[in-house]
Amino acid sequence: MAQEFYTTNVQVGDALDLPAPVRELAEQLRGEVSSLATQAQEELRLSTFRDELFLMASLGYATAVELVVKDLRSLLTAYAHAVATERPSLQEVASWQRVTPGNLRRRYTAAHVKAVQAMLDVRIPFDVVQLGFTSVRDGHIEGLNAQSARDYLLRTQIRARLRGIIEETASVLHGKDWQETTLVESAFDPNPFRGYAQVSASTANDRTPLTQHSPRAIELTLEQLDAEHAEYFEFERSAVEAAEAA
Repeated sequence: MAQEFYTTNVQVGDALDLPAPVRELAEQLRGEVSSLATQAQEELRLSTFRDELFLMASLGYATAVELVVKDLRSLLTAYAHAVATERPSLQEVASWQRVTPGNLRRRYTAAHVKAVQAMLDVRIPFDVVQLGFTSVRDGHIEGLNAQSARDYLLRTQIRARLRGIIEETASVLHGKDWQETTLVESAFDPNPFRGYAQVSASTANDRTPLTQHSPRAIELTLEQLDAEHAEYFEFERSAVEAAEAA
């Protein structure tokens, strides 16, 4: 039987200074969990869900929360255990997660470590962070430093043009009504354009790394933008390649 608590005699206080980007992202993820809970409560208050939709919506909510809280835990554990030069008490890091210190390594992956390291760079590659933390949106990274705010604008413009190309293609392939939404009205429906999961996943979120989109779609997108956008995309592509090679 797993132990519920692992007691230590370590004093927890102000020994650790989290880098500003790590703390900022952690605070945003904590806020995201609170926001999801509020959305779920409001959805239930305003709805007359029958049992099956209540079940589906509750599962969608639980899954959405799980993605965020796992990213939050992996972010802080990876920093504390694998990145920090002045580590906090690893006994306490484990104790607060109800695991043994030996199990901390199982709480994060190499992708998480690379994402945390990327967050500490002068120019943060959004794609590397999002490859590690799949619930992280562009807006979460925008304010981590001054350069990120400038890159966020370029990224938003690339996404807007990319979305336009995908929507134009979908309209040809599936007809002009392809964006008709499902009758399942829940904020936690993973596929609001039911029947076109791949299309909607590409167009409806800002969590997908740009380098994970179709190379041809990206090529067409950059042809319609200027050299600064192409330079930015090349920066992201190179950062992802370097992270994968490390």
